[in-house]
Amino acid sequence: MACYSFWERFFRTKPVEVYQEEARKNTLQRALGRWALVSMGIGAIIGGGIFTLTGVAAKWYAGPALTLSFGIAGFACFLAAMAYAEFSSILPVEGSAYAYSYATVGEGIAWLIGWNLILEYLMGAATVVVAWSGYFDNLLRLFGIEIPYWLVNDPFTAAQKAKEMGQTAPYLAINLPGFVISWIVTGLLLRGIKEVAFTNNAIVLIKVGVVLLVVVVGFFFVRPENRT
Repeated sequence: MACYSFWERFFRTKPVEVYQEEARKNTLQRALGRWALVSMGIGAIIGGGIFTLTGVAAKWYAGPALTLSFGIAGFACFLAAMAYAEFSSILPVEGSAYAYSYATVGEGIAWLIGWNLILEYLMGAATVVVAWSGYFDNLLRLFGIEIPYWLVNDPFTAAQKAKEMGQTAPYLAINLPGFVISWIVTGLLLRGIKEVAFTNNAIVLIKVGVVLLVVVVGFFFVRPENRT
């Protein structure tokens, strides 16, 4: 009987009518406008990976076929965006994928999806922070400032670098710039959603400008290459 109750609750759904009633009683204020939300979407799409791994993948692995990978990934993202748009029009409430899953497939599946989203955001934020840290390190090198390798890498990467240099692995290794940057972003989030939106808009303008600059300038360097 206990097992049956568990599975019954695991697949228990929350009716759409209940969500709609809760939405009418919702006291949260909508502080973001249309363009701020679009900017957040663009900022999430153009992440740190496009500036750090695209060139490596194109030069050493995929070559021109990298554009096919972007096309396939873009089509998959398009399908996901359409699914989110359909769900959000039916359930215009907070909760994102957790709420949509709770209303369709059950509470247990929604619980799993909610924790997977947290893990996704954690890994995504860590990836972006590492990319920012790398750029910050390169920027300091332009001014002749070099941070020790064990202060800009994780313990495993630092141990590998120490082995390559014939040194003993450091007792302490931490990505200090990444750690500081993550706390700066956290402090900005605690300040308020409007401050976050303003900062995100500025960063998105810079990122889109860099991408357009690379596309326009790189267009004049495209040359046909004959391979035998």
